[in-house]
Amino acid sequence: MTKAEKWLAYFAKQIDEEEASKMGEAAISSAFDAVNNFMLSEEQKLAH
Repeated sequence: MTKAEKWLAYFAKQIDEEEASKMGEAAISSAFDAVNNFMLSEEQKLAH
């Protein structure tokens, strides 16, 4: 899978956080972390 295909799979929700870390894609794993942190913050959710 190319890097672009991995990102497309991320945005299409075809991979989960575990699969991203198995692929060794630090950027995609960081994206999962950012989403998880955002979802924990009620203030940020209301701001958006």
